This record gives sequence, structure tokens and C-alpha cells, in this order.
Amino acid sequence: MDNLETPPELKVEPQGEPSCCSPRSFNLCVLWFKLCSWYLRLFESFFGWFGEGIAKNPLIIIQICLVFVSVSSVGFVWFQSEGRTVKLYIPQESKALDDLKTAQIYFLVNFREEIVLLEANPSHPNVLSPECLRQAFHAHKAVMNLESYSDFCVTLSRNKSTSPEECVMTNPLEFLQFNESNLIGKDLTQVQLELSKAAKDASLVTRNGRPFWFNLDGVFGSIARTKEIITGAKALQMIYLIRAPSDDDAYEDVFNWETKFIEKIASLVDKLSCFKVHYSSERSMDDAIDESTGSDVTLVSITFTLMISFACIMLGKFFNPLTGHSLLAVAGVFAVGLGILAGLGLGMWFRVPFVSFVGILPFLVLGIGIDDMFIMVDELDRLPRDLSTPKKIKAVMRHTGTTVTMTTITDLVAFAVSTSTSFPAVRYFCIYAALTVTFSFFMIVTFFVAFMTYDVRRIKSGRRDCFPLRLTPRPKNGEPAWDEPVAQTSNRVMKAWGKFLMTATAKSMVIIVSLALLNGGIYGVTQVDEAFDERMLAKDDSYYKQFLKAQQNHFELTIPVSIVETGGVEYKMSSTQEQIKALTNIVTQNEYYENTSLSWMDTFSRYAEKTNKSITGPNFLPTLKEFLRIPAFSHFRQDLKFTEDGTKLETSRILGFMKGIISSTFQKNAMLTLREDITEKS
Repeated sequence: MDNLETPPELKVEPQGEPSCCSPRSFNLCVLWFKLCSWYLRLFESFFGWFGEGIAKNPLIIIQICLVFVSVSSVGFVWFQSEGRTVKLYIPQESKALDDLKTAQIYFLVNFREEIVLLEANPSHPNVLSPECLRQAFHAHKAVMNLESYSDFCVTLSRNKSTSPEECVMTNPLEFLQFNESNLIGKDLTQVQLELSKAAKDASLVTRNGRPFWFNLDGVFGSIARTKEIITGAKALQMIYLIRAPSDDDAYEDVFNWETKFIEKIASLVDKLSCFKVHYSSERSMDDAIDESTGSDVTLVSITFTLMISFACIMLGKFFNPLTGHSLLAVAGVFAVGLGILAGLGLGMWFRVPFVSFVGILPFLVLGIGIDDMFIMVDELDRLPRDLSTPKKIKAVMRHTGTTVTMTTITDLVAFAVSTSTSFPAVRYFCIYAALTVTFSFFMIVTFFVAFMTYDVRRIKSGRRDCFPLRLTPRPKNGEPAWDEPVAQTSNRVMKAWGKFLMTATAKSMVIIVSLALLNGGIYGVTQVDEAFDERMLAKDDSYYKQFLKAQQNHFELTIPVSIVETGGVEYKMSSTQEQIKALTNIVTQNEYYENTSLSWMDTFSRYAEKTNKSITGPNFLPTLKEFLRIPAFSHFRQDLKFTEDGTKLETSRILGFMKGIISSTFQKNAMLTLREDITEKS
């Protein structure tokens, strides 16, 4: 078996002109051919030697494999699951995160939103009715009374809150001063007038530091107006801001509080007759992703069961009690399982965070491992029965070792290269995939081959496949021996299929179908859409999906974008002031942004012009402080950062508003084009 020669019928003599790889012409093609041939012979020799060594010491190999897997599995002690979207799906070295960190130094831009959305029931179509507002107070009080709410909430001073009244929120109950008694004796008309009055009051500053009119469309959904009077709305939205944790311990505390928030609001679903209660926490997207991917865990056990059954059925020859390989098939699946266990454990040894969709790896790796197993068993069945066990295993490994290695390397290289991606979730997945594919391969060529040795010994000793403790019965008179080579049905089918493919008709059909598939693929690529709807992350019955649907139905989902000016800007110079006003125009003229903005400089300039005051040179700072003391303009304080002694304006920002389109591609283009516009035009 060590010196196999090519059968005469497969030898083809070159005819006519020599080909590029003809031995008659010495060129690079010949060198490449020789190199590949040498490489294959080297691999075949190695795997032949390797397989023979395993066949001589199968028990030792099995013990070594089990010890290795046991040691690798210790890595599960350092199991660390990561489910935070910001840590998984945003490149940690991205400019967006760098800008966010810079802005957070001066302004409150990094926080977590906990939202209660109350959608009007058909029986109570107007949420402004006093009865419905009382129920809204009930939901608000449920949040305010949550344990540790004051400890975690955001304050405008950015210090820890001493009472719930200091907590930042965006809430429709602001126009009632959070006092339910203000509803006593009022009917719907009076509430409508009260709300309309609050919307026109520029001096009414809310808990988030902005005027009430600024928050109006964010807290009342599907607003109805008659002339200048707000007559109705179909939804209320309460947004509570929680401090973004600075470390893992703080994150765990906030995460647990958000769990209590979700449980509390969920308990109100059937208690508020006016509303369909929807809710969302900052952790809701993470939960939705985990729920969607975690729901496949059950499928893993089903997959292993089906794979074991499939392997046993395909490799077990139920009409031949001797040469079947049912138990060997089970050992093969077990070997792949050991490889998966070792790969995951070793990844955890190196503290690679575990992400939920790593759970799909058993599907992938099991398929690769079973392919290798079928290749090796098929080669085993083709060998002469008179070979000794070591020679048989040597021949199997010599002929199939290179093949299974190449199939593994192609997958391994793909995953290994992908570990260089800047997306942490993909990188973690590919690290685990590369490790599990690699160790499953090692288990197949060691652990499985050791069991194959025992399977060959079983066949030679005449023992049953499924019950190796019993001998097989003798064949009936006139029938061949159980281990007599028999042409396999699959081989006959593939031979017939090969003959069919060689006909002119079949060749034409193959070419036509291939071209059609190619054209279809090219067309499909041109139709690829990068748009992403986060509702796709959640299961159909998820509370988060219902929340997103209600929010998109009733509210304009414009996204505020902060443009921060840092680095020693001389605000007292008129040229600087004009540049800041031009910056506002750059934002509003961008096609991805609304034609509105919130610019302290624009408002300040109009104020100075109206009052005939100078805002340049030494007059800038005194006039600015006077401007900020006016109630209607005091909300701009949170857009300005002064030095500690208050003698200089250090940093400022303006707000632009991205159009409320949920497409991730749209939002990406909005940020990229804005950066380009600011770089080119400012």
C-alpha cells in the first residue's frame, strides 16, 4: 500500500504540442507541479506514519485527548459573557467613540435611557383626558419609587442626586409640575388649554434643562391641534436618564436596576385601562439579541441528536452485522464535541469574552467534523480485508489525512483572518470558531482514529457492530462472507451520474444553469441593502419589538447630534462668532438633517441685535452671562462650559437634528457627510 502506482488506464500520454506543464518544457509550471507533488507526498508520508502510531497505541492516544480536553475545559472557570451592544458592535478605536469621550468631558452626552411609552387604547383615544393622565402619574410614581433610582439617575450638575427631584428626565407631566392634584376639578378642555399654555411659555424649563416646547414632540405622540390649541394626543413617552457606568462593577449594578425597572413597568401592563403599556431600557436591545440567539440553544441538542442519528444510519449497515460503523459514528460525533469543548475552554483561558451567537458554532463545527469522518470511513471500507490493523489505519490516514487537513485549513484561515476585524463581536466569534475548528480536527485525526483502530479490530474478530460483546452469526450457505468487499450503492449512483454529465445534453444544461446562477448572483449583489432595522433583532413576541413599533408609529425619532467646539476658541472675536453661525448652516443644509437646530450663538446674536448690545471683545462675557440669566434663554447653560473661575468660555456646542429615519445606512451617511462638510466648509 505504501507504493501505489497509477493504473494504466489513468495514464495519459501527451499528444501533439506539449502543454505548459509538459515535462518536455522546463518552466515555472513544471516547478510548481513538482513542488505540489512533493508537498502532497510529504503530507501523505507524515499522516501514514502518524496513523500507524495511533493504531499501535490507541488507548494512550484516547487518554491524552481526554486529559487535554479536561485541562482546556478549566478555562470555563473564567467564563465571561459580554452582551453590551456598545462593547460588541462598535469598533472600540472608532472616531465616534473618541468624539463621544471628548464631548463627555464637557457635556452630558453619555447616559442610558429608560423609557415608558403609554399608547392610547381604542376605548380611550385621547391621552389628555384627566383619567388617563392620572394613570400616567401612576406609572411615573412607579419609576420614582424604585429602589436606588436617585443613586443612579443623571443630574444636570453631573453630581450624585440627593433626591428624585434632581433627576434628569423628559416627561409629559412637566406641564402639571408633577402634581396630580392639579388635575382636580379639571375637564379635558381645561387640560388642553393648560398644555397649550405650557407649550407657548418659553420660560418653562423642564427637568432636562430644556424649555417645555423643545420637549413637546418627544413626550406627546401623534399630537392633534386646532388652530393653536393642542386638542389631543395618542401616546405619552416618559424618558428617565441613568448614569452610564464607568466600570464593570458599576455596570452590573445599573444592569440589575434596569431589570427591576423592566419588571416594575411590565407589572403595569394590565393595570392601566387607558393605555397599552410599552417600555424599553438601555439593556433591552442586548436582551433582545440574547433572547433571539439564546432561543437556538435547544436546537443545539436537537442538532447533535439528528447528526448522531444521521451518522449512525449512514455508516451502519443494518443488513450486515459486521462491517457497519454505528458505534464509530457515535465516537466521531463525540470527538467533534470534545474539540468544541477544548476550543471554547482554551478561548476562555485567554479571557476572550463569550458572545451569545457563539452558540451556533456547534452547528458549523459538527458539519465540518462529520464530513471528515465520512471521508475517512469511506476510505476504510475500500481497503482490502487482509491488511493488518496498523497497516489499514496507516493507509486510511495516508490517503485521507491531506484531504481533511485542507478542508480544515480553508475554514481556519477564513476565521483567523477575520479575527483582525475592528468589530469586537465578530472578532470574538472568529477566535472561538478558529479554536473549535482546529481542535475538532485534532480530535478527528487522533481520538476518532484511535476508536477506528478498535473498530477495525472488532471487524477482524468477527464481532457485531452495535453489540461488540457478541460474535456475528455465520453467513447463510452460498452467501459471501460478511467482510467481503461489496460495491456501494452510492458509488454506483455517482458513476451513473458521472456518465450522464459527460453527455452533450448534460454539458449544455450545466453551462446554461451555471451562467444563470452567475447572473442571478451578480444581480443579487447589486440589490444588497445595508439598511438595518433593529426590530429584526427581537423575536416577534418581544416587548422590545412592540415598543419600537409603537414609538415609530407615534413619535418623530429625530436624533440630536452635538457639534462641540474645543481647544482655545476665542469667542469674543466677531470672526469666530460668524464661523460658529456658519457651522449651524452647514448642519441644517446637510440633506440628512432637519432644517432646524439649537444654536446658542444664533440666539445670542439675535438677542444682542434686538437689545443693541455689543458681544465682541471685552463685552462678550458680561453680555453672555446677562443673556443666560434670562429664563427664556437659561437652558443654553448646558451648551456652554466656562473655566472654574468663570472668567472665560472654554467649550461650547450646538445641536443639529438628524432626520428620523431608522436605516443604519442613513445614519452612517449622515455622520460621515457631516464630518466631511465641517472639514471642508468650516
